[in-house]
Amino acid sequence: MLNRISIIIFIALALVSCNKSGGGAFQGLESPPEESGQEEIIDPIEISSYTPTIDPVVMTNQNQVVFGIGIMGNVGELTYEHILDGSTVLQTGVQPFYNLIGSSLTNGDHTLKIKVSNGKATGEKLFNVRKNYPPGILGTTPNATGMAMNCGDDRTFSFTYFDEDGPKDNHLITWILDNETVLAATPFTEIDNTLSIVKTHRLHYSPDCTRAGSHNLIARVYDGHDTTDFMWSFNVNNPPPPPGAVQIISFTPTESPVVLTQANSATFGVTVADGAGTVGYEFLLDNMTVLQDGGTSFYTLAGSSIL
Repeated sequence: MLNRISIIIFIALALVSCNKSGGGAFQGLESPPEESGQEEIIDPIEISSYTPTIDPVVMTNQNQVVFGIGIMGNVGELTYEHILDGSTVLQTGVQPFYNLIGSSLTNGDHTLKIKVSNGKATGEKLFNVRKNYPPGILGTTPNATGMAMNCGDDRTFSFTYFDEDGPKDNHLITWILDNETVLAATPFTEIDNTLSIVKTHRLHYSPDCTRAGSHNLIARVYDGHDTTDFMWSFNVNNPPPPPGAVQIISFTPTESPVVLTQANSATFGVTVADGAGTVGYEFLLDNMTVLQDGGTSFYTLAGSSIL
């Protein structure tokens, strides 16, 4: 009897010990431990390089620029999105570069953003882009074509232009005569240069007579990005000198007196020296009767016409 009571007490103590320790024969039937609840930490994508590096990127109708980024490390498969002005998607895919053509942009300020993602993390680079406003011609003097001047005359060529970009641009003015840049040694002198947004440039021209003939003059404005030209076509004339004294250097007939009969005639004429300009000739009979008046330097007199 005493032994049976001892066995029962031992078993009860053993069960209490198993329950307190959480182990024992039933340990394998318990539920698996709960997860900690912590998520995997993904580092942000790091852009290690980009092109172009200038800010802003200035574009014109004549150029194109490649925009792109480089990513540091191995961050898995990447996709890129190129976005103009925050909303216009230009390109999507695995290509990190995009070739932006200047003629596709309107004049003024723009942005181009490159977004990159690996499905877990993202990165982006924003570029400032400015489409250049070319200089615009407002007015010119004189007319572009049909102008003529004499050598030795003074003439002023002028043009007025404006630039929407204003102080953002530095302007270079060049005058070109017959494909050659006008220098200080030529008969041109620049006499006006204003520095406001609306600018006027004038060139004073006084050609000598070696410049006789047709010419083209170009006024060229370069703002560092775009070139605007205006061209005049004109003639420089070399007029004859003013008339001097009329000098008779020969005459015919040379005999004196000239004998005429009813049956014959004689041709009278003179030759004058060069430089006399336009000469008029008048033939008079007995210093009274005008036989001929005009530009002809000879006259044939018939003997039968004389009483």
